[in-house]
Amino acid sequence: GSTDTNKFAYVTPSMGGFQAGFSVEDSGDDATTDMTAVGAKYVMPMAGGSLAVHYNQSTRDGATDIDTTNMGAKLTMGAMSLIVSSMTKEQGTTNDEEGTGFAIKYDMGGGLTIAASTTEVEDTGTTSGGENEKYTSAIGEVVYTVAPGLKAKVTYTDYEYKDGGQTNVGDDSGQITTLTLSASF
Repeated sequence: GSTDTNKFAYVTPSMGGFQAGFSVEDSGDDATTDMTAVGAKYVMPMAGGSLAVHYNQSTRDGATDIDTTNMGAKLTMGAMSLIVSSMTKEQGTTNDEEGTGFAIKYDMGGGLTIAASTTEVEDTGTTSGGENEKYTSAIGEVVYTVAPGLKAKVTYTDYEYKDGGQTNVGDDSGQITTLTLSASF
């Protein structure tokens, strides 16, 4: 929500792994948009790793009100990381989106990392013929460090999109495989 309007934000220092923030934006004009946002996170050590939990919520008032909520947690234990997330977005009467995601990553050692994730986002406000707008994807990825500063990454994505009856959009599905080489100096 970054604009050039009047804004106040405060973020607490981290206290025992807990940190929170609050932001208020006043556009100064009744006909334009104001925003309020809050967020918090808590990070704690757990079984030789850590658990981080994040939450934020914002409300944007204006010609079309927008309310969003995001929650997520990341558990790291040794060579493995797990992430779960959830989101909602309500925008006027036309958008009512809910999404979830899950990801896992494992460092196999020797410069090899494998990861997988799945995501689903559905908009029950965009519906036609009983079908909601919906996107799902499953992703697998292998990253190998060939040499210091040189990585090779193979990513496979399987996705499906249902347009929810939107005009000029259309359903889509497919698979994408990419090979990426990246160098850093």
